[in-house]
Amino acid sequence: MSVPRPLSRVERRPLRGLLQEAMKAYIVENRLKPGDPLPSETELAEQLGVGRNSLREAVKSLEGLGILESRVGSGLFVRGFSFDPIVDNLPYGILFDTKALADSLDVRQLLESSLVERAIETRTEAQLGHLREVLESWSKVAGEGTYSPDYDRAFHRAFYENTDNALLTRLIDVFWEAYRQAAAQGALKNPSDPRDTYHIHVAMYEALEVGDPARLRRAIANHTPGIKRRVEAALAQETDGEGSGSDARTLGDAGTTD
Repeated sequence: MSVPRPLSRVERRPLRGLLQEAMKAYIVENRLKPGDPLPSETELAEQLGVGRNSLREAVKSLEGLGILESRVGSGLFVRGFSFDPIVDNLPYGILFDTKALADSLDVRQLLESSLVERAIETRTEAQLGHLREVLESWSKVAGEGTYSPDYDRAFHRAFYENTDNALLTRLIDVFWEAYRQAAAQGALKNPSDPRDTYHIHVAMYEALEVGDPARLRRAIANHTPGIKRRVEAALAQETDGEGSGSDARTLGDAGTTD
């Protein structure tokens, strides 16, 4: 077994970011795999030339990013790669940046459009039945003039559940969740016509059911403008607020103007 390359000493002030980069470089240079152990905390601190408190702070950050895992009584180990830590924080990050929310809408539409053929190819009667159940319950609420974010989310989850691409489908769900949270805190208004929103989703279902890619893309495209108008309204008000000297830098300050 080859002797692992040591960690490089951090010559400047031991900032957390520098320590993180040094430890990530150590994992890459020594070709460590998920489950492989790292040197002890004492050895790491000595090789890096930092105190153990600074090291622990960097280790906690790397654990939060899903790069390392600490096992009680055993030490530090390389963790299996996962997008989960990044994806889990996306709604929060997008929520407090109106421009990022607007940009994510374009990304969401591209992702949904890219899944059209796969969604059609992998559709099943069980899935279609699930979607019909969601739409049936949704129609009652929409008929009363109420928008239901729960049915909206349930529809999108069921729509792509068979595409066998967990990352893409989860990202779509993350983007949708960011819009929902923004609406819940008053940064974005809910759809002005819940019945229209419901019928747009019915059109998506019908295109999926008959297996028509072009029709499904049109339905997805029709789904976007309403959300985009609400996001752009929040962005415009945020810009107006900055121009008038108020501090309106986050979606939480964007107001509810259409």
